[in-house]
Amino acid sequence: MNQTQMDAPRIRTAGEADTDDLAAMLTGLTDFSLYMRFQTAVGRPPRESLLLRLLRPAGAAWVATRDDEIVGHAMWAWAAASTVPTAELAVVISEPEQNRGLGIQLLGIAAGHAFEAGATRLLFVVNAANDRVARMIRRRWPAVAVERDGSLLNFVVPAAAQLPPASDSQMDQACSRSKAAASSAKPFTGASIPTGSSSSKAIRKTQAAR
Repeated sequence: MNQTQMDAPRIRTAGEADTDDLAAMLTGLTDFSLYMRFQTAVGRPPRESLLLRLLRPAGAAWVATRDDEIVGHAMWAWAAASTVPTAELAVVISEPEQNRGLGIQLLGIAAGHAFEAGATRLLFVVNAANDRVARMIRRRWPAVAVERDGSLLNFVVPAAAQLPPASDSQMDQACSRSKAAASSAKPFTGASIPTGSSSSKAIRKTQAAR
């Protein structure tokens, strides 16, 4: 086993027990990284209600850990107000782990799980200033459909097993657990509580009601 494999983060299904560790990771992000993920201020530490929506979405969630600390989080949830089964995917990576390929590995797991759960489309809501993620999506899906919504770009692609999963050495059987959990994911109903990047409006309403 080479050094890269030894140092690779472990990926596993997320749960409520990860609340404190996820809060710590998000608190350690720069203001820019936080805004690129949530499109609004989320507080330091984030509110527990937001953390639970990240860990218990209407879909599934995963965390990547290194030395028992969370260094990445990915999730999918049924897109609100969609008339066809559309899974919104989102990922956030700690500052030291960015630009190492962890984000695409987590998205691969989430995309495969959403497809197994019945999603026919994948939705990525990206800030127009987030060139890095926009380029990644366009490289992976050159014919992706994109629509501008103010400061956001909505990328929509057909759901399929298009993203490679993390290697076995990086997984704590996350892929097998994901396939088993797909059958228990909440069914598509045409609407859901938004939990991905497009949840910024809901978050702002929550903050305004404090």
